[in-house]
Amino acid sequence: MIFPDRELRLITTVEERIALIEQLGPDFLIVAPFTAEIMNTSAAHYMHKLCAVMPLREIWVGEDFALGRNREGNIARLRQIGQHLGYTIDTVPPVERGGAQVRTARVRRLLLEGAMREIADLLGRPFSLSGVVIEGDRRGQSIGFPTANVEIEPDRARPGNGVYACRAYVGRRTALSATNVGMRPTFGALSSTIEAHLLDWYEDLYGQVLRLEFIERLRPEQRFTDISELITQIQHDITQTRVILRKND
Repeated sequence: MIFPDRELRLITTVEERIALIEQLGPDFLIVAPFTAEIMNTSAAHYMHKLCAVMPLREIWVGEDFALGRNREGNIARLRQIGQHLGYTIDTVPPVERGGAQVRTARVRRLLLEGAMREIADLLGRPFSLSGVVIEGDRRGQSIGFPTANVEIEPDRARPGNGVYACRAYVGRRTALSATNVGMRPTFGALSSTIEAHLLDWYEDLYGQVLRLEFIERLRPEQRFTDISELITQIQHDITQTRVILRKND
């Protein structure tokens, strides 16, 4: 890790970005790792190394793009280097929604607010998380609502605590899901979890990869006075989930 003291929450993993790019049909894709050595390399040296293995003709970047030590390889500098290496630089204008640029900081802020429809508009797709289903404390099963405890990488950005209407994907199969993100205050849990109750699903999910698309936040996380009150609320959450996701089909 280049900056171990910084808490970086990823909106998408490298694997997810690759899958998204594949949908655009590129001829090939190269993922260049960012290391401390690369970070301290000058823009000119980096571009010379890059062109030595892959002769470039056109490069398209964002308007605020820069590379190289201390970000000295801005658009003007890269164009200057390109005059010697035989490539041109063109820029892609920033994407705007609602009068503001689409940036990761904006998406992370909306995630904490649970504004999933706004996020879907910014990303062009619903926000999703994937992880392996691991064994939990079986609290949900004990009250009649079994949940899949999804293990998410610690560096992933996640929605703010609350209950969400989600689409769930297990391989090629899909289901509706009422998903809780948070601390489960009614049970006094000590750590945050993501637990998905898949509607009309009766098969074991342990060890399988579950992907959740977050469509809409139903409510914030809350503490209930007793289990019967919690059960009543969960039944309401399930009803809302069905209504919301059927409208989106």
